[in-house]
Amino acid sequence: MIPEMTDAPLLNNASLAILPAGVRVEIPAGTWLLEAVEQAGVQLSFGCLNGACGTCAVEVVQGASGLDSPSDAELATLERRSFPAGRHRLVCCARILYGEVTIRLAPFASPQ
Repeated sequence: MIPEMTDAPLLNNASLAILPAGVRVEIPAGTWLLEAVEQAGVQLSFGCLNGACGTCAVEVVQGASGLDSPSDAELATLERRSFPAGRHRLVCCARILYGEVTIRLAPFASPQ
């Protein structure tokens, strides 16, 4: 199940910086984080693509306000996996609505 977008206004462009890869990508507003990471050429482990497994959790270092709001299901998965709420998101569940967002991937992620 793909979460619905919030009513927040979308601006034309956004950007995503990915640590520790040191990669930045410009993307259209409303892009899923997972799509942006893939567009940047960075490998990321993921599983279910619906927010249930928590495999694709990332730390949001900067710009969390530019992301859509997490669903109850995403929050439950983050809690179950012991990721602090407000600092982590699942890339399969989050869209970048505006601005500059910086995320930190788990140590296993690397540039392609």
